[in-house]
Amino acid sequence: MRTVSDDLQVARRAALAGAAVGMRWFADLARLRREVKADGSVVTEADRAVEAEIRTVLSAERPDDAVLGEEGGQAGDGARRWIVDPIDGTALFVAGDDRWLVLVALESDGEIVAGVAVIPAQRRVFWAERGGGAWEAPLDALGSARRLRVGPAAAPGDEVSVSVGPADPAVPDVRLSVDRELDLAVATDDGVGSSAPDNSGESGESGESGESGESGAPGESGEAGDGGDPEGLGEPGVRLGVVPLPAVDEVSALLAAIPGRAWRLHPPLLVARGDLDVAVQSSGHVWDFAATSLIVTEAGGYYRTRDGGTRPGRGLSIFARTPDLAALAATHLAGA
Repeated sequence: MRTVSDDLQVARRAALAGAAVGMRWFADLARLRREVKADGSVVTEADRAVEAEIRTVLSAERPDDAVLGEEGGQAGDGARRWIVDPIDGTALFVAGDDRWLVLVALESDGEIVAGVAVIPAQRRVFWAERGGGAWEAPLDALGSARRLRVGPAAAPGDEVSVSVGPADPAVPDVRLSVDRELDLAVATDDGVGSSAPDNSGESGESGESGESGESGAPGESGEAGDGGDPEGLGEPGVRLGVVPLPAVDEVSALLAAIPGRAWRLHPPLLVARGDLDVAVQSSGHVWDFAATSLIVTEAGGYYRTRDGGTRPGRGLSIFARTPDLAALAATHLAGA
């Protein structure tokens, strides 16, 4: 009988094959043809080429499964469906920004059971399988993966920072206070900005060695999260981040805040690593959220849609350390 781990291996092979194609185009952006879709988003030859490569791998390895891709739509039907975003962040891709991703997930009977997120230009891959944990590794050292865990709870009275990020490295911040009821109060004085780094001794050291969590990659060891950031990819000291797209009415008050900070990784992945407590994507489709929703939940976090659903779909999505923080973010954004 086929196991989720087998499917995870297929998802990873497909995503890595697509990533390799994407990197060839990324190295030659000058000749890349670009179009604007009906919804105003950018699509390129690279998007289509990456998706075609992923579909080739999936059709060879899982010929009876359906495939849904952002560019090619759905082929096939049945209880098992692969969900593909060939280049998540095409605007970043065409601008030469290295934060774009390749996303592949498997849905079985309506539930996401495996997910992979590759950041090809940063040579980094994240993956998860239902019940097997979430993991992160360099592309050339998958066997040295670190298990991901969301961050620790913020204590009452802690000051935290909210990162509000359009697709721009200059990400405005707002400083918030967490009280005993986990209410948020927006501070709008001139001191608004970044929070201090966490120097509490949580250094991000590796955890239990040799822990595989049946992740499909034997020999994986170490843990990320708990506020640690050994490679400087996250935002030490940032406890809560809200990261929507630009020009969204619900978050206009946050977007108007001053100064800024750059985010180096896709914000939901920062939640999974323990570097942010909340990430909000203000719009998207199932292919934008399928893989990352599983990675965050398998890291011990929580995923919800705008209406409180827990299956990824179209619209606003919230990724959080806890259900309470997700609900709090939803309430705060709705009232902004």
